[in-house]
Order: sequence, then C-alpha cells, then structure tokens
Amino acid sequence: MSPGSSTESYPAFAHIGLRENLGKNLNQVTYPDRESNLGHLVSRPDALAVTPQLPQWSPTQSTVSSSSLARSPAESRNRAEEKKTALKRLKIPEANITPRTTGIHLRDELRKRSFDSWCQLPHKGKGVVIYEEYPRANSLVSTKRNLSSSEYINAIKMSCNLTAVRSVPGRTFSTTRCRQPGCNETETLGHVLGFCRKGELLRNNRHHRVRGAIACLLRNKGWEVHEEVHCISEDDSHRRADIIAINRQQQKAIIIDRTIRMERDLNQAHQVDQENRTIYEPCIPYLKAKYNNPLFN
Repeated sequence: MSPGSSTESYPAFAHIGLRENLGKNLNQVTYPDRESNLGHLVSRPDALAVTPQLPQWSPTQSTVSSSSLARSPAESRNRAEEKKTALKRLKIPEANITPRTTGIHLRDELRKRSFDSWCQLPHKGKGVVIYEEYPRANSLVSTKRNLSSSEYINAIKMSCNLTAVRSVPGRTFSTTRCRQPGCNETETLGHVLGFCRKGELLRNNRHHRVRGAIACLLRNKGWEVHEEVHCISEDDSHRRADIIAINRQQQKAIIIDRTIRMERDLNQAHQVDQENRTIYEPCIPYLKAKYNNPLFN
C-alpha cells in the first residue's frame, strides 16, 4: 500500500511507539520509502503538523525524595551496618574477618559451606569428602587435560555420582539390580567399576597399568622390585602380593598391594590398610626366608 492511500497501514519497521499517542492522526506520520534502498522519507503535506502527545512528568511521581537526593553517599548508606548484617545472615563470626581480606574470607567460607552441603547429600555426596584431601586430582574440572569431550562429561558425572546406573534415584522404577545377566548386586557406580564381571577385563588391565607404574617409579629410586609374588601365610593359605620392594642400602622392605576403591569416607584408607595387614602380615616369615631380608614391613 502506498503512503498516499487513505487506508491506515504502515510498514512493520515504522515507529510503533507512536501508535497510541497519535490516535486518529496515525496516517499522517512520515513513512520510510519501501521502494528506495536509501531509506528516504516520503511524507504527506500535513505530516509536519502532527505532534505526539507524550505524558507529562510530574515531580510528585518520583519515588525518590529531594532530601535523599541531597544526602551524600556516606550518609545514605551505613556500610558498617550492612557488613554486620551480611555476616550475621551468613553466620560468619565477625572476629574472623579483616578489612583487607573480607572478600577472600567470604568466598572461602561460602565455598566451604557449599562443599559441606554437597558432602551431606545421601547419594550424590558419597565419597565427595575425599576430594578435599588431594585437590590436584580435581584439576580436570578446569583443565580438561588429555580428555575428549565425551570423556570429560563422563568424568564430571562420575565425580558427582550421576552416571546412568540403576541405583541413581529416578533412573528406573522397576529394579536397582545390576543389568548384567546372573549378577544380583545393586547397580552402583562402585559395583560397575570394581566388582561386576562385565568389566573384569578392563579392571585387570587398569590394575596392571597402575602396578607397573608404581614398580617403575620404585626402580628409578633404586629399589629392588618384584611383581606378582606368590607367598604362603602362617596358616598355609596362598597369597599373591602385587609388589615386593626391597632397599638393601636403607635396610627396608615393603609389601605393596595396591587397590582402587570407590571413594567412601575419610576412614577408607585406614580400613584398607588394616585389611591388607591382616592378609599379608602372616606371610612375612615366608618372605623373609625367600628374600633373605628380615626387614619387611
């Protein structure tokens, strides 16, 4: 429709905001020329007589009083009181805060509270408390080192115990038992990684790689290393130790049975150590005689 037409039509890019203010005079507004690429305006002779009726501002409509505008920022805000109120809401003792490190302390405190809250979750917080012991292992969250995109996503899911296993709440409504035929255990991430026979080959390969890395490190340090050592305990039961490390110069000998466990709690390392001592301490007399070394630990 041309601008000169009596029909009240206008382009979509005309000044829409003038529609309510101009009322019946809408057809008198200047329109962009649709046929011109230069955007020249084509206006009717009486378009210049149109004046938008904008609402008038009144000082009484302002929500800010003139007295508050006249006050200085120091008078309008009591920063010391705001600080006390914020610390009280955060439940942070004011004695722990210094003027120059307020922000650092607040971030540390809030980070710690979020971590503690995460640890208290019944399912997604299992084993999370151990992450605090070795922060370097958590660097993959920010570096994504040597991980593909899919591996990185799965690593984050496993760290938060969100992997698609049946024990995750809401994952399945039928059963939480392992989907591997013949396995009647609860399908948790720990079960999949450390017990289920479906991944036994991968689990054994992982075991050998870790054992080999530890043995190589000990050899580089000058230790005499023996891997997969058969030994007999005092009750005539047969055992197999992952690594026997002997340092004859330092008069030391160590039995190492490395294990990879799903994180559980802070006492887990001590409990695993006690389990291994129960298994291998009865084998020490046999190893002393086999390697002619009385210094096994």
